[in-house]
Amino acid sequence: PNKAAYKDATLISCAINCVLGSKSIITGVTGALMGTNVRCLAVSALLMFFTCIKAYQFASPQAQEWLGNISFPTAPAYINDFAFKHQLVVELKLTTTRVELELHDGSYVHFTTRAFNGRIPCPTLWLTPGDHLIFRIINTLAPGESNRTSIHLHGLHVGNDGIIVQPGEKKTFKFTIPKDHPSGTFWYHPHVHGLINSQISGLMAGALVILDRREDLPAFLHRIHDIPLLVQAVCASDCLHKHDMLDQAIQLPSIDREKKFKVDLYSNSLGVQVLLNAHSVPTIEIPSGEWTRLRFINAIANNIIEIAPPSKPCTTLLIAKDGIMLTSWFTIENAIILVPGGRVDVLVQCPAMDEPVPIHAVKNASAMELGHHHRIHPQLIAYLNTTANFGESITKVIPQPLQVTLPTYMRVPPTAALKTMECTYNYTFTANDSAMTAYGVNGKPFNSSSDPIKFGLWVPQLWCIGLARPEHHNHPFHIHNTHFLVLHSNGMYEWQDTIPILHEVKRIWFIPSVVGPTMSHCHIAWHADQGMAQILLVRGKHSDRPSLIDHMSQR
Repeated sequence: PNKAAYKDATLISCAINCVLGSKSIITGVTGALMGTNVRCLAVSALLMFFTCIKAYQFASPQAQEWLGNISFPTAPAYINDFAFKHQLVVELKLTTTRVELELHDGSYVHFTTRAFNGRIPCPTLWLTPGDHLIFRIINTLAPGESNRTSIHLHGLHVGNDGIIVQPGEKKTFKFTIPKDHPSGTFWYHPHVHGLINSQISGLMAGALVILDRREDLPAFLHRIHDIPLLVQAVCASDCLHKHDMLDQAIQLPSIDREKKFKVDLYSNSLGVQVLLNAHSVPTIEIPSGEWTRLRFINAIANNIIEIAPPSKPCTTLLIAKDGIMLTSWFTIENAIILVPGGRVDVLVQCPAMDEPVPIHAVKNASAMELGHHHRIHPQLIAYLNTTANFGESITKVIPQPLQVTLPTYMRVPPTAALKTMECTYNYTFTANDSAMTAYGVNGKPFNSSSDPIKFGLWVPQLWCIGLARPEHHNHPFHIHNTHFLVLHSNGMYEWQDTIPILHEVKRIWFIPSVVGPTMSHCHIAWHADQGMAQILLVRGKHSDRPSLIDHMSQR
């Protein structure tokens, strides 16, 4: 046998797994049986578009070419080739869907939810900088306030997302990924105020990847195994909070008072159960001796998760946070912290192993800044298993990026100057903990008709983010359409778009780059629904952008 023969065998095995599915069974409105297997997602980028791409993943032709698909489609004669290569059209039909999850411990969770295309999770989307992403959303649900939906592209620097699609409506949305947009790991989900917890808890979410520019990475990392892992959770009873309960969250009795949407929850499972790509404790196959990229996305509606890296003999490198590649990669042994909406990319390398290595969610008692609530309890979430690799050659050299390409509005200012600057805006969460009386921002609950807070396009902002009365609840802060530079008290800084807020007031710096209304809110979905959010308005003209070079490369 040789490496080529092994890849052919892997391809056949993956195709069978895609057709047969696994223990997660999803019955759509057509009655069709649909399943997926995480092993399919572990096939190398060179093979992946021959297998599951039609059912569970979609990519622009340019992304397919970058990923190594040698048979990517070509443009019809009447369509501009460049425009065709940089366009991805995704049709999402919102339907009522029956989900039957068989969990790793033998228990089960069966329920009815709302889902795009009758599947959970939503398809993974692969794009490149400069691509056009077009969503055609068809809402086939029955009339009712709780059946509205929308699409928010979490972490992307694009505007006009979150527009409501009413039951019975069809709408088309076009998003242009700027050519200088950061590459990285993002995700998308519905974002209708009052329904955020309902639809995210109902597992309506999908991964979105903007592929790295070739000049940013060493050549040997261009076509490695690349596995987005959408982290979700279900809970039928003995939940951390009432709003984590599937029947309460999905049915939403506060809006659907007549309970027209029937969740029909049947389960013998206890506690919050973590899922990866809609699977309970899947086995993720990776080639021995090679680097594999794992993209963790916390799409759990209301809970922080701490993920311990696989133990030795595996090596794990932290390479990106919230979609932004780090300028220096380093090994990690402690748990990675993912607040709701947060993402972390790691490279993992393992030698050939006789037995799979477990990956656990943990709960670090010393992490005081995370508080005591809204944290996933310790549990096994996956196994990492190596497949035979006839070309295995373990290297002890830690790879590093060649550069990190960012837009000019993410040029890091002199940190010494930032230390002496006064905050241009004080942003304070208020919540109905024992010390506070109402969910809101700066003492006011969310009101869609209130005057938004106004800021100028390309005008640098330095915000102070905190809680009115810190107690035991963490409130992750997120702002749409931008990344911000988190200025830590120890002098360090890093780009993120979702951060935990509890005892410490966080200082963040950013330059607004998208014109129009946008949102900021706590990313505990239920808190946002209850009013912990604020509308912002960015005013100006894109033509007034400062005259700087198109890109900035950091070392």
